Amino acid sequence: MKKYKDNDVVVGGLLDVDISVEEVLENMWEVSGDNLEWNVEDELKDWKKSFKNGKKYVVRGKVGSRGYYEGLEVIREGNVLYEKDLIFGSDFWMLRLVKEEELKEDLEDGSYSREEYDKLIKLYREGSNREVFEESMCGCINYEDGCEFNEEESYYYYVVNRLKWLS
Repeated sequence: MKKYKDNDVVVGGLLDVDISVEEVLENMWEVSGDNLEWNVEDELKDWKKSFKNGKKYVVRGKVGSRGYYEGLEVIREGNVLYEKDLIFGSDFWMLRLVKEEELKEDLEDGSYSREEYDKLIKLYREGSNREVFEESMCGCINYEDGCEFNEEESYYYYVVNRLKWLS
């Protein structure tokens, strides 16, 4: 299993687009099932970063398990998404580590037999990305353009360079 270094750059399709915070929020509203409990203008008021001197920010939007928008987080100033920024990692390494920890806990509390545990731990340590994907129903950034997801939530990545749409 390859573990990425902190400075490994991830290239996602949506990261190359020139986009505003307003456009990101509208995209998030659309993928969140048109949640009527929030609106784009309210979210724009919460934006505290400046775009002076051409600043750009890498941001992550989150949609929860019930399809509700759960926020937009600034990861860093700039226009580069690193492997360490991802929730699962583009090669499933973070998901594999999380699953190994969960399996250890499940073995200890009796949720899995030793045989089941050994089979699953081998999958997460040695299995192909396809096998891990099928077992965990999880998508990483290289499977869905600019998005990571599992059965609980979805994460969308963007680089923003202005607050509002260009007129």
